[in-house]
Amino acid sequence: MNSTSPLSSSSSGSSSSDNSPSPLRKTRSLHDLYEVTTPIDDDVTLYCHLATCDPIVFKEAINDEKWRIVMDEEIASIEKNDTYKLIPRSKGQKPIGVKWIYK
Repeated sequence: MNSTSPLSSSSSGSSSSDNSPSPLRKTRSLHDLYEVTTPIDDDVTLYCHLATCDPIVFKEAINDEKWRIVMDEEIASIEKNDTYKLIPRSKGQKPIGVKWIYK
C-alpha cells in the first residue's frame, strides 16, 4: 500500500535518472486541509473567536477607546520623528495611500 501524508510531495512526473526522493512540500493545499479538519458547529465557540478579533478597518478601530489612544500615539510618534511631511498636493499628482494594520 502506497500512502503519502498531506505534507509529503507526490511525484512530479519528471523522468530523473537518480531516483532521489522528492523534497517535502512546506505547504498544504486547501483540499488537504479540509480532508483532515473537523467542522465546528458550536455557535458559542464561533462567537468567542469573533469576540477576540482585532479591528480590520478604521471604522471598527475608531469605536474602541484603546485603539483611538494607540492611533493617537502612533501619529504623535510619526510627527515627532519627522517620518513624513504633509504638503499641499501638486496639480496632476496622485497622493500615496497608507494602510494601517491593527494588531
